[in-house]
Amino acid sequence: MHSLEDILKHPSEYSFCNIKVLKFYKCADLTCIFTVNVASSLTKLERLTVSQCPLIESLVKVDNSGANKAIKLLNTIFEVVALGVRDSEFNNESQTTVVKLPKLREVDLEEVNGLLYLWETNEWRQLELPNLTRLSIHNCYKLRHVFTTSMVGSLMQLQELHVTHCTYMWEIIKKDDDSQRKVLPCLKSLKLEHLQYLQAFCLWDKEFMLPSLTTLVIKQCPSLSVFTNGFVAAPKLKVIETNEGFIDLGEQDINSYIITHKQEEDNYDLWHIQTEGESAEGQSNLQMMNQIKNC
Repeated sequence: MHSLEDILKHPSEYSFCNIKVLKFYKCADLTCIFTVNVASSLTKLERLTVSQCPLIESLVKVDNSGANKAIKLLNTIFEVVALGVRDSEFNNESQTTVVKLPKLREVDLEEVNGLLYLWETNEWRQLELPNLTRLSIHNCYKLRHVFTTSMVGSLMQLQELHVTHCTYMWEIIKKDDDSQRKVLPCLKSLKLEHLQYLQAFCLWDKEFMLPSLTTLVIKQCPSLSVFTNGFVAAPKLKVIETNEGFIDLGEQDINSYIITHKQEEDNYDLWHIQTEGESAEGQSNLQMMNQIKNC
């Protein structure tokens, strides 16, 4: 493996446009992986792994304005052999610019604790990942969503989506458009585990189709109250793996099961509080809580 110093001294000897695999490990100074122009040049990139890079806030940054010295340096290296696309070409807000990583198949993100989003989305810039088949995100506690609804149309090959130990994850797919229907045609496996504040897969009130989904794991997601706010169809899904084990859906859809299960949990919690309140210890705890409340 060539060192960063070697690459800097002899950049013309390296062809970054042909890169297929990129791994970033313990890069303490990086705040993003690519700027838009660099991402656009990586037309053969197939696999991206980022691990233990605590300051990264976004994988792809719209421009260099907020980039630190290290990422500017890294992007300068890529630009030496890039396709000649400059950041200034992406700053024209009179038309929508599509940034595509056409060959990217697998992405692994682990312990990227500063990660806020994969892509700084806005109405003028869109990211497309047409061949992404697997995305695994683990222990990225600041990340609040994975995709936006406008990105779903490009995820035609996505088969596995696993998100675990992301404390502040609010929803997996965030609404940012008003289309009537979304489809993830190839998604087979969806695993959501240890997501403390997850509210839903998508807080979207339109139709969501998951025709290939056969594996759904939902564990340690105590705030989950609904899968989507609209109709969801997953005709091949028969069983959900949960904290209680494997649950046969029977005639229920995903939404019906989650809503019913949440209501049962809430009723149990209410009963537990009421029962505890009748005991001497419970009375003491309630008194202490009231004292704290009145302070």
